[in-house]
Amino acid sequence: MDLVVKRLICRILSLFLALNSICANCQEIYYADGNGALSEVTDGIIDTDSKFVTLSWIPFRPNEPYTIEISKDDVLISSETTRIPSYVINSEEADGAVIHLTNERGDEAKISITYHKSYANVIIGIAIAAFLIGVLYSTLRYRKKVRRAVEERIRAEEGVTAPRKSKKYDCATVLFSDIQGFTKIAEHMNPEQLVDQLDRYFIYFDELVEKYNVEKIKTIGDAYMCAGGVPNMDSANPIEVALVGLGMIEYVRDRRETTDGFWNIRVGIHTGPVVSAAIGNKKKIFDIWGDSVNTASRMESSGVPGEVNVSGDTYSKISNYFECEYRGKMPVKYKGEIDMYFVKRLKAEYAEPGSIYKPNQLMKTKMQTMKVNDILAEFVERFREDDFLLYVERFENMLIDCEIICRHEYFSETDTMLAKILSMLAFAHRDCPKMYKVDMVELSRHLRRIHVDDSFVDNLNKMVNRVLQKKQPESHIEEVVNDTYNIMYYKRDFAIQIKSQYTCSMESGKFSNKKEWYKSQVHAIENIVLYTNSAREMAEVEPKKQIEVLNQIFQLI
Repeated sequence: MDLVVKRLICRILSLFLALNSICANCQEIYYADGNGALSEVTDGIIDTDSKFVTLSWIPFRPNEPYTIEISKDDVLISSETTRIPSYVINSEEADGAVIHLTNERGDEAKISITYHKSYANVIIGIAIAAFLIGVLYSTLRYRKKVRRAVEERIRAEEGVTAPRKSKKYDCATVLFSDIQGFTKIAEHMNPEQLVDQLDRYFIYFDELVEKYNVEKIKTIGDAYMCAGGVPNMDSANPIEVALVGLGMIEYVRDRRETTDGFWNIRVGIHTGPVVSAAIGNKKKIFDIWGDSVNTASRMESSGVPGEVNVSGDTYSKISNYFECEYRGKMPVKYKGEIDMYFVKRLKAEYAEPGSIYKPNQLMKTKMQTMKVNDILAEFVERFREDDFLLYVERFENMLIDCEIICRHEYFSETDTMLAKILSMLAFAHRDCPKMYKVDMVELSRHLRRIHVDDSFVDNLNKMVNRVLQKKQPESHIEEVVNDTYNIMYYKRDFAIQIKSQYTCSMESGKFSNKKEWYKSQVHAIENIVLYTNSAREMAEVEPKKQIEVLNQIFQLI
């Protein structure tokens, strides 16, 4: 028994001496610079082109104090004592200096740094400075927006007219309609009866423009003017305005067959850029201007009663959905010759049975998809306006992944639309600054404006709560949203994406420091699950291997 005890004591002493030797000889000292992973210090020399180097070592005992002294030409530059086995050194200042690393027992290591200045470091410095300037500029811009909103609210409460604002729209569709021979009709018709009949027409036209999300601009005598794509962005506006035009023609045709046989209208439509503003002082009137307005007016005057006459620009945007008849190049005042088309009806596969202009569910879904893409584009545009380009890149990558997964899972357009909205909300909740949080009330109002069913909005609200709370998915759509958000952990470009996510997360104020963020990412990687076969097929790297990448990035940020 005594022999066993003696052998055990000898082994403990041998282990102690070995560890002491390792520490004394400094065989386990590492450094990390801008080039990536940890590297062991060999021959006591660190050769680097990174301005900052992180020095790390394995202490003999936990929390053991170490003294770091940096001297150059036998002159002490700095001295510091730390219990953390890591120290950041400015390579540019320590170039040619000697670093003495000493513990409380007197064990010492000497390390020298050779620094090679590179243009990359200068560029990085400029980039950091530009980023900080951008953050300051965005903050001031955001405060200006808040101040302006408060001033406008005060004006509204005090009854003061807000300043006039104008806005340019690159793609709006303008419609003019005019009653054929109205001047002669007015000369021979009882005034009260004339106004009554005209009012019936305009009331029905108002119902049409409201139904198809088109903005009524004004009426001038017997002329009716409306526009799509203003004041809100709407990619489906050429289709919707064409539906309004066909609805007008159909209504007048029915009236002619019953009571008003001598009434007929011409309709002209053109798509292009316009400028809009609310003008007036006591009574504001929304109006639009531009060459597109003039061209639409020419389309109406060059048209034929009982037909919807459109320009080539409008035709190019609606030809996939409508049956059109080419008229050839027609002369237009001040414009020369312009391609013109008569819009005859919706194509049979997109129209309700027996109607030339009422869209069926397939057509409605296509228009709704366009409008949802507009909502997503507006969300991205809010980032671009404030120069938060990292958010744009991260969000657009998510949308691409969502589109790919939905397509491979054979999702319908409606389900793909829902998955994209949920992905946007998940991104806004987890990664965005507080100023970009998506208001569900605002979103519901947008969705109802594009004529989705109440059941769609109710279903969305239920899914949102589960997705944002990271609950177990209860539907295939929720599984796709989960995979859309998490697929980046399986990609080769994980390092690039996780750096962007770090910046986004820290700016949002969700994490108080980088260690807290780091722990959350490790927890996410260790517990990550992909639910769909499509996402698993897209996976390129096992997520646990990404922890090594995450560690390297954590050392650098």
